[in-house]
Amino acid sequence: MNILVSVPKGEIFDSFLCPQTIDLLNQLGTVHYNDLKHNFTSEELRTAIRNMDFVFSAWGTPRFDEFVLENANRLKLIGYCGGSVGGLYSKKIYECGISLCSANKLFAESVAEGTVAYMLCGLRQISQLDYRMKSGELIESGSLENGLIGKTVGLVSFGEITKNVIRMLKPFRCNIKLFSTKKNHDLARELGFEYMGLEELFASCDVISLHTALNANTVGMITKDLLDTIKDGALFINTARGALVDEAALTKALASERFSAVLDVFSEEPLCADHQLRRLSNATLLPHRAGPSFDRRADIGLEMAKEIQRFLENKPLLHKIDETYAKKMTTS
Repeated sequence: MNILVSVPKGEIFDSFLCPQTIDLLNQLGTVHYNDLKHNFTSEELRTAIRNMDFVFSAWGTPRFDEFVLENANRLKLIGYCGGSVGGLYSKKIYECGISLCSANKLFAESVAEGTVAYMLCGLRQISQLDYRMKSGELIESGSLENGLIGKTVGLVSFGEITKNVIRMLKPFRCNIKLFSTKKNHDLARELGFEYMGLEELFASCDVISLHTALNANTVGMITKDLLDTIKDGALFINTARGALVDEAALTKALASERFSAVLDVFSEEPLCADHQLRRLSNATLLPHRAGPSFDRRADIGLEMAKEIQRFLENKPLLHKIDETYAKKMTTS
């Protein structure tokens, strides 16, 4: 069996391909590496994929479209060390009977952990208090920081991340509301949340956390009108994608200091140095770090190698993404 590692040598390669993962891949077949100093172009991937049975890939891999797959005479499985496969997906993958697998579940767990951390930091104003302490300010007791216990938390859209966030919030005894275009009331009872309309969720929740996939239907879904309804003192969190939100309206709304935000993503990344958001004390800004945390990369790489092993041993795949789900996932 031939295995193509499409990840070029460098920091991403070293973090996802630990020695244990490399040893396992070598046990499973003949491993062929990308010896270029960059991610494959579509033309280069098309050439490299010929006679390969498996592809082990990560961020920066081109879309597996008809052009690329025209040369995939033996390809059986694509293992992707990323979450969303929206940037890889094409109908041709499924027409060819190729299994598309990703670390979506592992990414989701880590992003959920990051989301809960952001909730705690945002409510307790940790970054603001740290800045004031380091500036030499003497801070009296009775500040405005809050806790997460017992808060009403609104989650926008349901997926693997949301499921993990709900699970991780259990010890905080939060009252969890969820907006979703599809409702499963048995699941709501099982996980302990209540469905709510988007407008009501924004107007009533103490914490609002965005977990929607970015696609043509969701760009700009968080409008000025919604942002204007956020109640005073609430916390808005975005670990999904910046383009889901009217960023100009969000910036203006935050400037009023009615509510605060923890923002991990932006319409354009990196966030430009003179962006007004950088000047707002009630906006905690992160450089797209919700997840996966760096220490999880080695586990993710090993799990994708194990997925190839499961395929070869005719065992059920644990991380296969079906076409219906792939088409709904974030495209960038």
